[in-house]
Amino acid sequence: MDPNKIRFSRKTFRMDELYALVKGRALPIVPQEEMTSIVEMLLINGPTVDIFMSMADVGIANREDVWSFVTGENLVAAYAMFVEGETLTAPRFAFPFQFEGMKLTDLPYWIQRRLHRRDVSVQYIEPGTPPDVVQSMRDSIRLMTGP
Repeated sequence: MDPNKIRFSRKTFRMDELYALVKGRALPIVPQEEMTSIVEMLLINGPTVDIFMSMADVGIANREDVWSFVTGENLVAAYAMFVEGETLTAPRFAFPFQFEGMKLTDLPYWIQRRLHRRDVSVQYIEPGTPPDVVQSMRDSIRLMTGP
């Protein structure tokens, strides 16, 4: 196997950009409490883990349309649920949570902007990486980061 065919890249996306890439796809249903906790971390600019994705090697110009998640799907799914109308519920954190019971449209504009413009780091396995290596990398990443 040629190690030069194994390629990883890193890209920073805003949450609204990442959401646009996956909008219309089937995403997991995130439990309400978990959705609120994830959205709260985004709202306060708290830490998030990198998202790992792979891109299919299908020879088309717009490869972003064929991305698939390795990890981080719940982060994007929680954002999508909130953007699409879910309300925030009681958080699991110890600090005050003034946005409980609100939908996205209820939040002050500056908070909405902060949420949409939040940067997240995406690492992805590029096309051309041999399929058996892609699967091995996916398995290893899941072991390191959890499901």
